[in-house]
Amino acid sequence: MADKGFQKIELTSQNKDIIAPKPLDRALPRRRIIIHPKYKKLIIGCGIALVLLLFVGALVGLRVGAVYRQALRVKSQASLAYKVVKQQDIIKAREELVKTQSEIKILDSKLSGLSFLKFIPLASGYYNDADHLVNAAFAVSDAGLVTVDALIPYADVLGLKGGGTFVGGTAQDRIRTAVKTMGKVVPQIDKIEAKLTLAKKEIDGVNPNHYPQIGKLKNVRSQIQQIKTITDGAVVAVEQGKPLIKALPTLLGEEKGKKYLVLFQNDAELRPTGGFLTYYAVFRVEEGVIKIDSSSDVYELDNSIALQKIEQLSQ
Repeated sequence: MADKGFQKIELTSQNKDIIAPKPLDRALPRRRIIIHPKYKKLIIGCGIALVLLLFVGALVGLRVGAVYRQALRVKSQASLAYKVVKQQDIIKAREELVKTQSEIKILDSKLSGLSFLKFIPLASGYYNDADHLVNAAFAVSDAGLVTVDALIPYADVLGLKGGGTFVGGTAQDRIRTAVKTMGKVVPQIDKIEAKLTLAKKEIDGVNPNHYPQIGKLKNVRSQIQQIKTITDGAVVAVEQGKPLIKALPTLLGEEKGKKYLVLFQNDAELRPTGGFLTYYAVFRVEEGVIKIDSSSDVYELDNSIALQKIEQLSQ
């Protein structure tokens, strides 16, 4: 039963026209962030620095990528030059070496665009390594050009116009070609040594320990160590072997045959010269090919001398 003065409203589906009152729309006050003036400049400065850092990072990334791609082109061109050298085409080899040097020059110019990295800690080590490797590549290619330039005038004589004539000939033919080739290179051996020594000096400035053995850098350390080993071996071979290299063409009868006497001594029977002479041999060397003239026991030599004296007396 409804109270007096009030009307009872049934909330059923039949009372569709009755709408509940909406709450009053009231705008809530917005909170304002107040930054102290002394922090505004700091925040703005940090923002500008972050933008500049991102810009510089993107620029460095692009230039590093360009250097890496050019380094791959240098490697590909150097491999092609080496392949032509193995084919004994000295003219073509020079062309490929010149192309290799051109690619190295492009790499050097791209690397110079990152020269500011040498003033940045940590990054300076990688930049200096790259600079040393580029300089070493220049020196090695120069040594190659000096060598081929010394051989080009004699390409016809030496059979260095392709076709693998050196490898395909007989053993004597290969020896003759090697001796003739060595004779043409010997006058330039000092220049070649200087270029290889410069390459060694540059590569010695590279620190393989800069490169962790992870990701794409996994094989960089071992590759640098391998390059250092090969360069060191080449320089030592030229430095220590240069006196012999200079004399070897003459000793091997490059232009004029040489005749040698070899004496064999028995050190179990000591003599003033070191041992008792038991055997001897006389041989000639012409263009590196050895030809035996005579060889015999010393007793037979003594007997032959005695027979010669008897023949002289009988006459």
